[in-house]
Amino acid sequence: MAYRRMYLKFVKDDNETYLSPADNFTGCVITDADETTLNFKAQDGTADADLIKLHLATTCAADFKDFCRALAGALSGSSLHKGVIEVANHETNAILPGSKLSVAATPDSITSITVAA
Repeated sequence: MAYRRMYLKFVKDDNETYLSPADNFTGCVITDADETTLNFKAQDGTADADLIKLHLATTCAADFKDFCRALAGALSGSSLHKGVIEVANHETNAILPGSKLSVAATPDSITSITVAA
């Protein structure tokens, strides 16, 4: 069976998008009352991490477990996707289409995309 590489995509706006191989995802943590940070191996090969900070629609404590379950489900069911899983999109206010979650309906729902330099 041929191996097909999956990618995770985050869209902050027309000018800022992050795309990473799913196997570079190393985990996520709650970093504030309404924010979670996703960590990825740096795409430039350094020891630094690429970080994506998301504001969830309610509090992280309430939505974090559901977010992790939805992300794990998307990754384990990756055969249903065509190469790219759009995890969060501020333009459409969606987190993992098909899940009941959404990003905060504010301009800073994806607060930052930090790529290791």
